Amino acid sequence: MPAVSKTGAGIKEPPYVQWAKDARRDCTPASLEDYLRGWEAFFDHYAQSVSKWRRRNAGYHKGLASLMRFYVSPGASVLVIGSGTGELLAATRPARGVGIDISGEMIRIARQEHPEIEFHQMPAERMDLGGEKFDYVILSDLPSFLFDIRLAFEQVRKACRPETRIVLNWYSRMWQPVLLLAEKLGLKYPQPLLNWTTVEDISNLLYLTGFEVIQSRKQMLLPKRVPLLSTLANRYLAHLPVVRHLCLTNWIVARPLNVPQPSAAPTVSVIC
Repeated sequence: MPAVSKTGAGIKEPPYVQWAKDARRDCTPASLEDYLRGWEAFFDHYAQSVSKWRRRNAGYHKGLASLMRFYVSPGASVLVIGSGTGELLAATRPARGVGIDISGEMIRIARQEHPEIEFHQMPAERMDLGGEKFDYVILSDLPSFLFDIRLAFEQVRKACRPETRIVLNWYSRMWQPVLLLAEKLGLKYPQPLLNWTTVEDISNLLYLTGFEVIQSRKQMLLPKRVPLLSTLANRYLAHLPVVRHLCLTNWIVARPLNVPQPSAAPTVSVIC
């Protein structure tokens, strides 16, 4: 967790930006407990300015919401792991929406902004929703932050019915230098990304935890909003051979394997 430095004028704000960079350089924390403390403190701090950064990168977030609505049917039951302040979950127009996040401050804002949706503070690796099952489970921009991706997928499985669909998206490794440059230019807030995984990495981890990948695509060639050009790039050029490998985000849709069907209620026939 970032240390708080004191000055004669009072308590100085923790250096979270530098901490995020140090966390990336030092790689995986020593333990899950160290991870939970550090990442919760970071995202509690980030929550104070998240709306400003969402506005600054509105093209990316609007594109993300549009893509998620393509994958998720409206009126479904939806669980978002790493829900932040709840905008993406609300954009799916769920009949039953539940969001969880490691940050208590993110959850506080989400409850205030979206009172019709249920939010809980808990990490993905320790998710416990009392056995509730969902039509869709979304992990958006989350795999890069997880301490233990396999453990998180094992928890996701507990929220699945046989027909549940898992929707994941995360940054492509190819964009790592571009995103680092964006941070240096002040176009992106530095974040403690732990994992730069490939589609093959995530597919293998899904397989090991009892999921089958049914669709894999790359999306969002131009994350900034540029009139006409954004539509051309993201709707058409992004799906061309070779060009698609230049996209910012990887997307996977998966389904659980060998999930038992809920037992039907017994019936009784009375013959007179």
